[in-house]
Amino acid sequence: MSTTPGPATDDDVPAYLAAIGLAGLVDIHVHFLPEPMLRNVGAFFDEADVRYGVPWPIPDAVRCATMYPEPGVGD
Repeated sequence: MSTTPGPATDDDVPAYLAAIGLAGLVDIHVHFLPEPMLRNVGAFFDEADVRYGVPWPIPDAVRCATMYPEPGVGD
């Protein structure tokens, strides 16, 4: 079985994706944080414009989703 070498630079990504038959990439990951830590992380990124000179480009609704388990989940 042969493999397609991965991209060496960001500019190589579109050609690599085309070579392996993908239309694009999506980064989906989850962080499970205690509520106080989640608030602190949110506050940190809410101050991105002060820290980095530009506002954080990801809105709260997209950035953080809180899940409350239904009764019986994990029992």
